[in-house]
Amino acid sequence: MALAIAGMAKLLGQLTILIPATDSLVRGLSEAVSRVRQNPSADRRLQDLERAIELQVNVNKSLSEQLHIIQSVLAKVQRSFKVLVFLMTASIALAIVASLLAFWK
Repeated sequence: MALAIAGMAKLLGQLTILIPATDSLVRGLSEAVSRVRQNPSADRRLQDLERAIELQVNVNKSLSEQLHIIQSVLAKVQRSFKVLVFLMTASIALAIVASLLAFWK
């Protein structure tokens, strides 16, 4: 029981430090909200910011979709190049073998 009371006393001591800081924070936030309510241009700026953020989100989605398409096309081109390199290597090897056979005869 004495341990619980000591813990409560410690907690109350910590709260007495936090309460003034919290009080000033709440006052600052309430003043900021009241300034926004009193100032119609601030409300309009907030609406403009919301629209700008929405536009940015749409642009980001569009860019993401386009980059995904480009990435898939590049993957296909890379596969085609790999096949092309393999076929060129095979044809060069075949040409060397044919040249050696023609030279030996």
